Amino acid sequence: MAFQTESGWIVSLAYGSDVQWARNLDRAGSGALTRAGRTHQVSGIRAIGWKDAAPSLPAWARGVLRSANVEDFLLLIR
Repeated sequence: MAFQTESGWIVSLAYGSDVQWARNLDRAGSGALTRAGRTHQVSGIRAIGWKDAAPSLPAWARGVLRSANVEDFLLLIR
C-alpha cells in the first residue's frame, strides 16, 4: 500500500521492514515507484513508524493498518 504525500510516498510494510526491495532501494539511493500505471521517481528512503505515518494516511487506511498491527513504514522521497 503506497500513499502519496507532499514529500513523496508512504509505503506500509505489512510484512516487516526487512524486505528485499526496500534494501535494494536503500542501497541504490534512488529508484522508481509505479502506482496506477504511472511511474514516479524517488530520490531517497527513510524508515518511519506509525506515529509519523498516521497523519498522512487516509482515514480508511489508518483503520485497516492499525487493525492489522502494521507499525513499519517507509517514506519514499520525491
